[in-house]
Amino acid sequence: MALQEAASREPSVAMASTIPAGVAGGLLRRYRAPFVGVADTLLISGACFVAYLLRFHSPLVAELLPFKEAIPDPEAYAIISLIMTLAWTFLMWQEGMYRNSLRSMRLFSDELRVVLWAGVRALAVVMVSSFLFRKLLISRIFLVMGFGLALVMLLWLRILVGDLQRWLQSRNVLFERFALLGTSQPSLEILQRLGGVNPLAKITGFINLAPAVPSHNDRFGGLPILGDTNQLERIIKDQQITGLIFASNGYDYEANPELKEALVRTVNCCETQRMPFYMIPDALNVAVRRNEVGCCCGFPVIELRDASVHPLYGVAKRLIDVSIAIVGLAVGLPVWLGIAAAIKLESKGPVLYVQERVGRNGRVFRMLKFRTMVQDAASQLKDLVDFGSLAEPVFKIRNDPRVTRIGRFLRRTGLDEVPQLFNILMGDMSLVGPRPEQVELVERYDDWQRRRLKARPGITGYQQVMSRGDPSLARRIHYDLYYLKHQSVLLDLHIIWKTVLVVIRGDGIT
Repeated sequence: MALQEAASREPSVAMASTIPAGVAGGLLRRYRAPFVGVADTLLISGACFVAYLLRFHSPLVAELLPFKEAIPDPEAYAIISLIMTLAWTFLMWQEGMYRNSLRSMRLFSDELRVVLWAGVRALAVVMVSSFLFRKLLISRIFLVMGFGLALVMLLWLRILVGDLQRWLQSRNVLFERFALLGTSQPSLEILQRLGGVNPLAKITGFINLAPAVPSHNDRFGGLPILGDTNQLERIIKDQQITGLIFASNGYDYEANPELKEALVRTVNCCETQRMPFYMIPDALNVAVRRNEVGCCCGFPVIELRDASVHPLYGVAKRLIDVSIAIVGLAVGLPVWLGIAAAIKLESKGPVLYVQERVGRNGRVFRMLKFRTMVQDAASQLKDLVDFGSLAEPVFKIRNDPRVTRIGRFLRRTGLDEVPQLFNILMGDMSLVGPRPEQVELVERYDDWQRRRLKARPGITGYQQVMSRGDPSLARRIHYDLYYLKHQSVLLDLHIIWKTVLVVIRGDGIT
């Protein structure tokens, strides 16, 4: 009934609802990438045209500028606009932005990085072209305005596409339906990681590598087991599968010829159905960037290396940290004094809580926080947590009885972390980074878990905005390693903004 009312109000929605979800998904899958590519081209060229009009035909802009320029040559600006458009779209295409493939699925933060970096390089191409050919000498104000307008429009387009995808998802329209080959732990990790990348992509279930005793209740990771590789053609047809994903997980194919035969049969079936088959190597379960994946003599190669960042990023990050710490401590001084007084009035003990935490490269430092618990909280911890019986070196206590009333407010708002601004000034911490962990927990880390200690710890971090309060150490470390591999000023600003939203919503409060 509600759908009928909606259809009567909006004819376009009514018309769309008559198209089967599978057909609509197929159309989206075929034309989404070309549409985005054409839209990007039009938006960049349109931004350059608007920048030209604003720079040379807007009285307001002319009044703001203290100088006048000669009458421009429209042909030069048209050529520069064409170079900017072609270079920007080509560089985004080179990064796989316009592919209908599992490899092109990205989080919004990744798309932001690709669009911005491609734009910066395109701007460099334009400036070099203008320098080499005197006929193409143009206004730098035009370049800045065109670049800024284009960047805003491209990001707006991606936000709009994301909203459209979520709207279509609510109407059960999908353009990618994957199945996972094999029931293994890496398959479960793929299932968890792909969940939030694209709302129009869905993993429908698992396919066994070898025949198994059929059961109506066969499930794995919360999804049904659709069958085995001998039934692959039927499964693809019934489930409308558009791609298969296989986590290799270091299988010994020579020792298990049946497994090798099943994989060859699966690849042949995918080729016959003209459907992609994605093989994801285990790769020691570390974060890998796109430019670290390649091919050598026909073999896929992944170059594993430490998270390297541009040297200027380290300088910029430190300057931002120190500046914000000084301003935050000075501007908020009356508030911090009020919090200190409230802590003192409610319970006995010091205002600040000092604890040894593990920082960069395993170095131990003294981390500061506003005290949120009763004075003897440390002695009570052994009654609440048995460190020796922990399944993994991490714990969270829900509704911790040691937390005071003012402490709950401070934790809810994140204000208990404010004294860590002093840790930033001392060089022990940063605004953004993996959270510093307790010494007794880090002592139980294995080599893979210790990889999160490669950066200066932060007051907030990627893990805090993605899964604040999540007790799973594996997911925490996954987010930390992702940040270490992709860290940049833009990602740091994105995390700070997301932190504000997470604090407002009160996610993960313990």
